[in-house]
Amino acid sequence: MIFQGTPNMKVSITKRGKIRPLPKYFRFDKNGHYETNDPRMIKKMEKRFEKAYEYPCKHCDFKTYHKTELMRHYKTHKENENEQ
Repeated sequence: MIFQGTPNMKVSITKRGKIRPLPKYFRFDKNGHYETNDPRMIKKMEKRFEKAYEYPCKHCDFKTYHKTELMRHYKTHKENENEQ
């Protein structure tokens, strides 16, 4: 699951558990995304961060996590239609 936050933000985890401890901290990437498959981590992150949704293009197989990029992509489709 991918979560969205501030780009390059470092997040500390205080209650990590004793048997299988979670990492002390993690950092979002330059796009503001953090991907994890650990169910315990997902449970903690759902409380603080929103999920990143993937927006697909209706005309081709382009996918993005930012709606503004999708709108720019749609604009290129319209420009291509006007040229033909």
